[in-house]
Amino acid sequence: TQVWLQRGVIKLQQGNFEGAQDNFKRVLQKTPDCVEALNGLGVAQYGLTDFPGAAYSFRQGIQVEASQPIFYCNLGAVHYKTGDFLNAIAAFQKAARLSPKELTVYYGLGVSLIQHQEYGKAIAAFQRAIALNAKDAKSYYGLAYVHYRLGELPAAIAALGKAKQRNPEYAQQYEIFLQHCLATEHPIIRR
Repeated sequence: TQVWLQRGVIKLQQGNFEGAQDNFKRVLQKTPDCVEALNGLGVAQYGLTDFPGAAYSFRQGIQVEASQPIFYCNLGAVHYKTGDFLNAIAAFQKAARLSPKELTVYYGLGVSLIQHQEYGKAIAAFQRAIALNAKDAKSYYGLAYVHYRLGELPAAIAALGKAKQRNPEYAQQYEIFLQHCLATEHPIIRR
């Protein structure tokens, strides 16, 4: 089973989700409680957009090893992707309790909270992610989005500027946002 597990991991890393799925299923035929195979199978199913299958695999992993935060984090991603934001929030919160120093958990929690319009809590989640890794551009971008939704444009511009500094891919969004502020003659930007 170790060979099939290793092959599954390699195929997953290569983006060969079908091959990974096949290998992880072979492992699980022999060892149904192999947490690595359950998680790998769920990730492969997620990559294949089989969200019900992915959710089932992650839940099976939780049944076997409820203390593994990766299962809750991945289950949260499935719930988010399917629009089930309340369950996404619950899953990310459980992952955060189990692994309070995992950046991905707080980012996932933040974007899920945005969808549920819990902006104050989303700000706290993104700030926690940034505290864990000040170089994480996507968390600054999430923070900028929340500030924008709240009408806090100076804070949105500051956070978006930090996202741009950390990842040049955000430069275009920054410029578009500034142009929007100019076009609407928002008082924070004087001509």
